[in-house]
Amino acid sequence: MESQSLESQIHLLKEKIHNHEGKPLTIAVVGQHGCGKSSFINTAMAVLTGEYHERAIVGSFGKRGGHVTRRVTRYTKKRYLGKSNEDEMRHGYPTFVDMMGFQNDENVNEFLENVFEGHVREGTEFNRPQEQRKPLVSMQQLALLLGNEIVPRVDRIIFVASAVSKEFPEELINAVKLQASGGTREIPLFGVLTHGDEITEEDEQFQKMENDFKECLGLSPMRYLRCTNYCSNFPQDDERNPDIEIPVMRFLRQVIDTERDVLEKERSITDHLYRRMNMKLKTITVYFLQISEHIEYLGKELKDVVKETKAVKSKITIELDNVNSGQQDTMFWIWIVIFVMVLLVVPLYLYVIVRTGIKQQNKGNHSQDFNMEKSIAVVSFSKANAQLHKTIAETVIGEIAHHYISLSGVRNVSSVELASKVCFVFVDQNERNIILETKVDISKTRSDFVENLVRQGRTHVIVIYCQHEESHDLDTLYHRGLGNINEHETLRQLQRQNCFLSIDKEFSSYQMTYINIFLHETLYQ
Repeated sequence: MESQSLESQIHLLKEKIHNHEGKPLTIAVVGQHGCGKSSFINTAMAVLTGEYHERAIVGSFGKRGGHVTRRVTRYTKKRYLGKSNEDEMRHGYPTFVDMMGFQNDENVNEFLENVFEGHVREGTEFNRPQEQRKPLVSMQQLALLLGNEIVPRVDRIIFVASAVSKEFPEELINAVKLQASGGTREIPLFGVLTHGDEITEEDEQFQKMENDFKECLGLSPMRYLRCTNYCSNFPQDDERNPDIEIPVMRFLRQVIDTERDVLEKERSITDHLYRRMNMKLKTITVYFLQISEHIEYLGKELKDVVKETKAVKSKITIELDNVNSGQQDTMFWIWIVIFVMVLLVVPLYLYVIVRTGIKQQNKGNHSQDFNMEKSIAVVSFSKANAQLHKTIAETVIGEIAHHYISLSGVRNVSSVELASKVCFVFVDQNERNIILETKVDISKTRSDFVENLVRQGRTHVIVIYCQHEESHDLDTLYHRGLGNINEHETLRQLQRQNCFLSIDKEFSSYQMTYINIFLHETLYQ
């Protein structure tokens, strides 16, 4: 019976694909790191081909906080059908776009827009350090500036989340929804909850999470799937698994349904004129960027020539001095005297200058410290968990003056200045235990904010990693298994200064005692 049902579903899916006309659909798969995006893509390709292969690399670095998928990868029908399915190549099998997982952050809009609009080519790694990027404008950067697509634009978006995750990705969902419908196109949006075999439907926490997921994405039953993925540790044999494949087949039929298409919003005449003018302006901008970079290069070359000229001049001067030995001896002793005087006078002068500068700096620092409030700033990056952060903070703040600050959706966090002497920075637990983002992450909101405060040196920063169950009732300040501490320089610095804590949903008695002593010494002594 199951085999008949599976065969009928395969027939219906193939019929839908064979009836597709026009260019193949491009489907972007988006979600947080570790939610099962790549595993879902492998499962979808196994459903389409009848064979499971780990085409999209899957895996986890666990608590170390790394990413397995780091580049944008496009799985076209050529890549997953192969030469053995030449007859199927003429049909409209979709292209799947895999990319690295995101933090639960709204500040990924630019990257998502570029992916959805076809500005990001195969293999692009958008998280490279800035200094590694090429100095001249590449063809991809040129396409970005001109607004041209270099690969097909995205026609469908599948947002993937883990059914067992304790972090609900509301802010990331908001960023995806904004790019799906906030521009000139409205892209159909679908939702998938993976790890369906690891939950029970009677679990109230899961029921709430599932309802929130559907409501936040605005999903109808036909655009929602709860599934179990094929993966590398799933027992493999020659037979297909109907329990896994049938739900995915039904879902894919809805995804590739041509009746559900991308809506192109009509542009006014003003918009068309603006785009034409903007195209020319962008072309001119690229031209001047190229010229500017060439001038900068020539400037460096000129500096090298000046250095060489000075070296030649020095050699000529030495040769001229050697012509008149008597005059040379006289000048030699004169220069010796001058040199000795310089050795005596210059260090004394520098000592006076440095001492004066230190005194002025100390006066400035004392003035800044005097102007800082004896208060605590409580900072949250998540709207959903802001109330929890307030509740936790209030257990140690007591009667001390305090302020609550939400940085959810704030892009330029480096411009935020605080007048409080102490700042509690709350970071919510995530699947990879990334406390402060490193250079491999696209969005660096938390990292930029904390690094800026530490660099200013006026506010004492305490980073608090919360909702981490393994940190419940610790007799230390933080859980020793959090690998992100060793990968982030500023976080290591805070850890050495005893300014990093990890908790569950409340401080342990040991941590509360430490914080009370810290606040007393920092604010009142």
